[in-house]
Amino acid sequence: MNGKQVLLAALESIGEIEDEAIDLAEAALVLGALDRPRAGLDPYRNHLADLAAAARPGGDIDHLEGRAAFLNRLMFETERYAGDSENYDDPQNANLLHVINRRAGLPVSIGILYIHAARAAGYNITGLAFPGHFLLRITEGAARLIVDPFHGGQALEAGHLRDLLKQFMGADAELSPRHHAPVGNRDILLRLLNNIKTRALKGNDTARAIEILER
Repeated sequence: MNGKQVLLAALESIGEIEDEAIDLAEAALVLGALDRPRAGLDPYRNHLADLAAAARPGGDIDHLEGRAAFLNRLMFETERYAGDSENYDDPQNANLLHVINRRAGLPVSIGILYIHAARAAGYNITGLAFPGHFLLRITEGAARLIVDPFHGGQALEAGHLRDLLKQFMGADAELSPRHHAPVGNRDILLRLLNNIKTRALKGNDTARAIEILER
């Protein structure tokens, strides 16, 4: 098998396992490598391993705000990840290889790396079904904190969420529980792919959109 066939076989294997067993960041690497089949994945896997190792000491922090602050320092100060607002619509911002190289990407691509670090630290974290802008929720006991991975891990209260919803869905949109319902690993990966598919359709590249849909 050639490199792309190996990657497609890996993707099919991921598709056959239970959602909670999916290694989210590894799956995103496979998806990204399908567009760059000659790129070796070892440097990117090493980065994920280093990120996980750096995150593990955060498991000793026992309060929610401290956990979020620890992750934010790691992701946005030490590793220098940032939301790419200047080239937001660049499809490469949804390719995790490109995101790791540039330390910049979309909310969902940076969110995947944030989740990877948080899970390595033993934190309870999930993506949310918020429309238009991918958000994360960290939970500790009864306490919950919603953070925006695109804007440096900013903590968002109900008022922020309401304003953000109206920005993406219109002035008449009202915040409801479905907007901050948790999503699984597959949903996050589909959201990553949908960013590429949508941009292909906007560019009238039907062949590319079909390729992404098949993935």
